[in-house]
Amino acid sequence: MATDKSYYTILTDIGKAKIANASLVGEKVDFVKIQLGDGGGNEYNPTEEQTALKNIVWEGKVGNVKTDESMTNCLILESLIPASAGGFVVREIGYLDTEGNLLAISKYRSAYKPKVEDGAVIDMKVKTIFVVSNVNNIELKIDPTIIFATLKDLQDLDSKIDTTKTELTNNLETAKTELNTRIDTENEKQNIKIDQLIAGGSNVASTQTITIDDWVEDAESGFKSTVTHSLLTQRIVVNIIDATTKENVVTNFKIIDDNSIEIRSEVKVELNVYVINGNAETHFINATVDDNRVSEMTTYSSKKI
Repeated sequence: MATDKSYYTILTDIGKAKIANASLVGEKVDFVKIQLGDGGGNEYNPTEEQTALKNIVWEGKVGNVKTDESMTNCLILESLIPASAGGFVVREIGYLDTEGNLLAISKYRSAYKPKVEDGAVIDMKVKTIFVVSNVNNIELKIDPTIIFATLKDLQDLDSKIDTTKTELTNNLETAKTELNTRIDTENEKQNIKIDQLIAGGSNVASTQTITIDDWVEDAESGFKSTVTHSLLTQRIVVNIIDATTKENVVTNFKIIDDNSIEIRSEVKVELNVYVINGNAETHFINATVDDNRVSEMTTYSSKKI
């Protein structure tokens, strides 16, 4: 029977019988189809005895069938009328099962669904809520191809996005801090100035400069110069750098004795020769030059000579 509300939804006699019978036989009623009607041109009050709408203008699939979170005996049916459908007024809505039986019918406030020719193409969402005696007898379903988003859904999503962005930013900053800490730690280990390498309380590093005048011609149409440091009895050549360009220089050298090495070059150029003393435990040393002579952090692996 109709209620005193202006717009409402009722179960038809067939719908009530189907739900009651489903409880007895252990089956479920499935709301699968939605029909829209124009009421024959006017609004009217649907009755439980109806088996069909007065005038069907569109039909399609029911999108979602679910229960209300706060009232578990309330059934919610949601459907989306696509933008391509239109040119009619909606005044009545019917819900049918797989056999085509009209299970529920709604009196709907008159609403015009525009068509493409009207210049206003919109999707129309239809949401119907009604009370049933036992929702366990209803087949609940969600159509994954249809998405319904309420204002609260959008607000929750917006809040979730903001929270995720904040968490991501914090995680990035934490990762950056941890990485910088690791880099700083490694730099502390490796950024050792040549002049600060000390063993046994004595300076064991030395920088020798070869000037233009230090070069003498050799027998191979090149030039040679001798680097000597009396304190170093066991030497390691760290690097040879052009004093002007500050670039590494590929040169030949050979050991003359415990205190001297001979540097060879094809041209006369001012060079800085970085040498460092080794000991019985340290035969190969990694050192980072960090001073005005190089103007940048450069790590070298020494060669024992």
